[in-house]
Amino acid sequence: MKNMIFTILFTVTMLFSSVDFTSFSTVYTGGMVKIEFTTGNEIGVIEFTVEKSSDGIDFSEFRTESSQGSNSTYIIFDKDPFRKANKLYYRVKAKNNDGSYQYTSVEDVIIATSGIRASWGSLKAMFR
Repeated sequence: MKNMIFTILFTVTMLFSSVDFTSFSTVYTGGMVKIEFTTGNEIGVIEFTVEKSSDGIDFSEFRTESSQGSNSTYIIFDKDPFRKANKLYYRVKAKNNDGSYQYTSVEDVIIATSGIRASWGSLKAMFR
């Protein structure tokens, strides 16, 4: 009987594993990118992985956060966003306890580099 109840509860959890992203935004400020997202339901969600891309196609893991539970706000800072590209793309991947996952939409952010920082980076690159 206990096994049957456990199996039913496990199956119901698996069927309804999902997350509702209520907001997702990125903004470049003060030399870093602020990534913020808010959830509604986080049923069966284990973790969130922020992924980053310089072309909007090939994404790599940037940072992973454990699920905090429904109706949570997550704020993550990319303190070193500078790359050759002047635009970066971010998305959030929610991993569910059954191994499935969901993505947010892709958000882009313009990285405004100052001439001084760009010149300094060029100088450093010459001496590597």
